This record gives sequence, structure tokens and C-alpha cells, in this order.
Amino acid sequence: MVKITGFHPVDKSSILFGDTMMDNLRVTKRLDALNKEAKEEDANSIGIVADSLRNFNFFIRQESNLKYPDITLTPDNHIYACWRAKPNKLFSVHFLPNGDTSFVIFNSDVRMSGVTMVDKLMNIVIANGVNKWILENE
Repeated sequence: MVKITGFHPVDKSSILFGDTMMDNLRVTKRLDALNKEAKEEDANSIGIVADSLRNFNFFIRQESNLKYPDITLTPDNHIYACWRAKPNKLFSVHFLPNGDTSFVIFNSDVRMSGVTMVDKLMNIVIANGVNKWILENE
């Protein structure tokens, strides 16, 4: 397991990313870079919102073979992750601090967006076949 460091709120909560095929060090470095950028843009910023990070962590720990997503921050410093696959497949998730996720699924069969609790998101992923292109061994 890799301990996420460099985040004021994260250090306190000791959020860990589990054993996944997704490169934990790569995720850690990306989140650290985003956190630093958020603080550089606004000297009063605490950086990544800890509850958004917890929700992202919860989601990626549900599946041990998730592909690495594009990870960005929203203007409110919430985590936004996006998985793309060709041709024309997109799954994006905004990890809100209240436990909800706002998501979008686009592919040849499904065009869907919605809001759901983070613990229900993987059910939507599987029900709509998104797991076939966001997981390594599918």
C-alpha cells in the first residue's frame, strides 16, 4: 500500500490506496502535483478536498484492475477522473465531498449521465458494460 503524502487533510486521515494494477505511485504523484497546483493558484486553499479524495479512493479500491484514468481537479478542488477508450468511449466521474458522484458514460450503446452515491457507482459501471473497457483484464 502507498500512503498519500504531501496533503494537509490527507496526512491527517491517512488515506491509503490498496493493491491495484493501477500504478499507485503514478496516482500518488498526480494527486500530489494537483494538490500543489491548487495551493499555488490560491494561497488560502487547503488543496484537494479530503472527502472528495476519500470517495475517489473508495471507488478505485473496489476493483483491483482499473486502468489509470486522467485525473484533474474541478475549480472547487474535487477530484475528476476520466477513462477513455477508442472508438468514442468515455466514462467520467466527479467525486463530490458528500459521498455522491456525478458521472457521464458515452459509448456506441449508451449515453448516460447522472448522480449516484460512490458505493453504487460500480453497479452502474457494470450494468452499462463500462467495466469492459476501464478494467485491465476484461
